[in-house]
Amino acid sequence: MQSTIQPSRRRGVAFSTGIIFALIAAIIIFGFGALNGFRTGMTANPLWGWAWIFALFATPLLAGFVGALRSSRIGSGTLAGLWDGLFVGLWIAAYIMIVYFLAGSNLDATIKQIQDQMAQRGASVTITRETILTSLIVADVLLVIIFLAIGTLLGLIGAFIGKAFAPRRRY
Repeated sequence: MQSTIQPSRRRGVAFSTGIIFALIAAIIIFGFGALNGFRTGMTANPLWGWAWIFALFATPLLAGFVGALRSSRIGSGTLAGLWDGLFVGLWIAAYIMIVYFLAGSNLDATIKQIQDQMAQRGASVTITRETILTSLIVADVLLVIIFLAIGTLLGLIGAFIGKAFAPRRRY
């Protein structure tokens, strides 16, 4: 008589792994913003550029790797990368909106300067804060979708790497 007892599967590995690495990315993204005063200019320290690259691209890869290590399943690692990509996209969208709303009078001066330059060239262009906000919202939605795809792809790559190091279960 064969045993019908199935080994217990761990639930929630993908979400918990993805959210942990997404929170690490959020700390880097918003830490950069806070230290830089949420300005759009570059900082003097190139270390922040590498930290941004890590937050955007290495966290989904690591989430996939750790998700596959924890569950011994490629699907969990891929899903962890997907969750991380979703939240990283949302953090970037929030960062962009914070920069927009903190721009204040600098944005108005920039808009006026652009309109004056376009008028000198003979082109009549009307740019308002509302058109910029609408463009940013559309860009934010596209960024979330793009980082969802990037997170899934990098999570899959990380899961394949993690699967090679995952402990093999014996039944």
